[in-house]
Amino acid sequence: IFASFILFFTSPFKTGEYISFKEGSEDMFGKIHDMTLVYIFINQEDGGLICIPNNVILQKTVIKYASKEMFELKSTKQKESDVRK
Repeated sequence: IFASFILFFTSPFKTGEYISFKEGSEDMFGKIHDMTLVYIFINQEDGGLICIPNNVILQKTVIKYASKEMFELKSTKQKESDVRK
């Protein structure tokens, strides 16, 4: 719950914004769907939903995209990288 207060008062990102972060060796990215007292819900491009606790997201390096176009460019590059693997 303390993490929720930090997110609320510092507002590093908001519902509707596009973000990415690393989870293990995976790049996770999507649009913030909802932010609650305990979780942040992120819609992925493929239709998946990431549910990440607020205290965990505060421990990650999060990249916030200035526009949907910048996010889509990152998404396209990630897909090309996955195909090469």
